[in-house]
Amino acid sequence: MYPDAVAIFVMPPSMEVLESRLRRRGTENEDDLVRRLTIARDEIRKSRDYDYIVINDSLEAAADEILDILNKES
Repeated sequence: MYPDAVAIFVMPPSMEVLESRLRRRGTENEDDLVRRLTIARDEIRKSRDYDYIVINDSLEAAADEILDILNKES
């Protein structure tokens, strides 16, 4: 739909870290958490279709990287 768009995929450092983050939040029951992790695995497989992949290991570093990408692409 947007041929000139820059696609940025924000990825967790690992599935283990993602699961830990989700569990710490405590916002989903076990079934919902398992469903979210399954969806995340599928989405990560599609990440190669994006222009950039940003690893969200540190919120500040990931935000800086995204700003750098946006500045570079504008």
